[in-house]
Amino acid sequence: MNVMRMKNKMKYACTIFCAIFVCTAFTGSQALASITAQYLYNLTGFTGTSSFSGGKITIDHENNETYVIYGNEVSVFNANGMEIYSFSYLDTDLGIVQALAVLPEGDMITLETNVEKGSTEIIRRNYRGEPIAEIKIKELPAGFSFSPSRMVYRGGLLYFADTDALQVVTTDLSGLFQQRYDLFSALELEPKDLGDKLLTGFDISKSGDILFTVSVLFRAFVLSPAGKLREFGEGGSLPGKFNIVGGITTDNKGNYLVTDRLKGAAQIFDSGFNFQYMFGDWGGRPGTLRVPNDIVVDHTDKVFIAQGAAKGVSVYRLLYE
Repeated sequence: MNVMRMKNKMKYACTIFCAIFVCTAFTGSQALASITAQYLYNLTGFTGTSSFSGGKITIDHENNETYVIYGNEVSVFNANGMEIYSFSYLDTDLGIVQALAVLPEGDMITLETNVEKGSTEIIRRNYRGEPIAEIKIKELPAGFSFSPSRMVYRGGLLYFADTDALQVVTTDLSGLFQQRYDLFSALELEPKDLGDKLLTGFDISKSGDILFTVSVLFRAFVLSPAGKLREFGEGGSLPGKFNIVGGITTDNKGNYLVTDRLKGAAQIFDSGFNFQYMFGDWGGRPGTLRVPNDIVVDHTDKVFIAQGAAKGVSVYRLLYE
């Protein structure tokens, strides 16, 4: 009888050990992560939780405010996530805004589509959204065709990205050409890939690295100012892999954050591209994500993620060991 009990205990212990081993195999990388994220709230408008679908986010670090671009409307939120101001084509001559940058002195620059003219325009505006001057990109290399649809302001420069041609151009605030980065050539793509391998996520790190993703390649990329290309990620549904990769950014410690639109989650990788943590997860509960895409981190370690399905912008706090 005692022998049977001993065998049963050994079987039970073995079962528990195996269960722990399996769980560790799938979650150990997160359990040992030095960084996690905690859901805080969703941005809230004048009539309740904002229901943007696929908005684009810009942070005004000087005033600790968040700008959300949705079509031809721009909404401004304070540090507590409450809307304090908005402007649209009804108030100004605003077109369909593709990107927005806030300058340290308070003015903003918008990259927008003029519907009437069918053209892309770069407009400097005051804090109320009123136009000050149009900016033209000047002295581009001869024979170089460029149609920007993304823009980031970093370190006194404007970075413009042509998502179709996989080209990035930098200018000063007057629009004077500074440098060109050929992402298409850096990725060693073939001419037949032009128009197929589109740039999905786009951002600039504090050190001037160009961060971008290409969803059909299931990868994220980091291009240094010197032209050195690094990459991470692969296709797959497990944590640390990508289904449909979306936006990309860095936190204040050099970690990379990447959204996955199909998983409904954001994933964190350290500076060596090692997977650390995944948060969000698909669902309808507070803190879950639906088709997340654009992602930014402010100087207080808050993460802002724009979603589809009228879910607005969710805000998280990064927590470090």
